[in-house]
Amino acid sequence: MENHLATVREYITSHLGGKTLPDDEDLFAGGHLNSLFAVQIVVWLEKEFGIAVRGGDLTLDNFRSIGAIAAFVEANNAPVG
Repeated sequence: MENHLATVREYITSHLGGKTLPDDEDLFAGGHLNSLFAVQIVVWLEKEFGIAVRGGDLTLDNFRSIGAIAAFVEANNAPVG
């Protein structure tokens, strides 16, 4: 999971102007993630990791933090892209 975590962390922080966040920080509550950025993340995950994000996967718990996103990728047995 560490490779997934590093990749997700790099993507998120690059879109936040390089701002460093704890892996467990709530991206929604902290105002770092809005609906448009969430869609961008989903599209990126599908391309980067070769996974299909389905409607049932679109829960706050899967996308609440950098760590949650990395865990979601790991749970889908995605290879590191």
